[in-house]
Amino acid sequence: MSPTERDLNDEHSEYYWAKKTATEYRERGYEVETEAPLEFLPNFRADIIARKGDDKRVVEVKRRTVLRTDPMINRLAQAVEPEPGWNFDLVLIPEAMQLSAPDGSRPLGIDEALHCLSGADHLLKAGNLESSLLVAWSACEAVIRTLLEIETDVRDEVSPTSQLIDSATMHGVISHEDRDYLKQLLPLRNAVAHGMSHSDVQDAAVLGLLEFIHHVVADASSDDAEASSTP
Repeated sequence: MSPTERDLNDEHSEYYWAKKTATEYRERGYEVETEAPLEFLPNFRADIIARKGDDKRVVEVKRRTVLRTDPMINRLAQAVEPEPGWNFDLVLIPEAMQLSAPDGSRPLGIDEALHCLSGADHLLKAGNLESSLLVAWSACEAVIRTLLEIETDVRDEVSPTSQLIDSATMHGVISHEDRDYLKQLLPLRNAVAHGMSHSDVQDAAVLGLLEFIHHVVADASSDDAEASSTP
């Protein structure tokens, strides 16, 4: 069944987000097909196939709640993985409910986030690994949220962390490699935030996160400088 005009303009519709995602990939230089068949997975049509040079991506746009009942997502990811040059991107539709924050809360700016990194570094040198990790992660989310707002003009109120990372990747604020790095570190952050210890909370993990945040800020500053120098 083809989507109606109402579907395409309803922010709660998967059609709306698939159309928006296709546009995002086109703006990033990809050639885009929608509802496209896959040679290596017969009888299946991907929401989006995006190609740019040797970079080929199968993109599915889904609600988080659907993932629990749709076995096709795992099958699709497994089918894409061995294919040379192909990657699988899963774009999660923002949920209507946001995490609550007290009245008067505001996002940290880039300079404030970098100041937090200085505090995280002091905590690390004092041997307070868990505290350092949480402060660094807070700064990381602040940087990503701020850059996402700059790139999209949409202010992210307080989305769940995984959703924020996915959104930033889709909009090109961070790379797919950055996304993978953060999602590997996220369970460790969650363990510490919820009062658990873990043997992987070591200097290297915190230092890696500090370096990552500096690299994201530096890349954004470089892009801004390049854009401003372009006639």
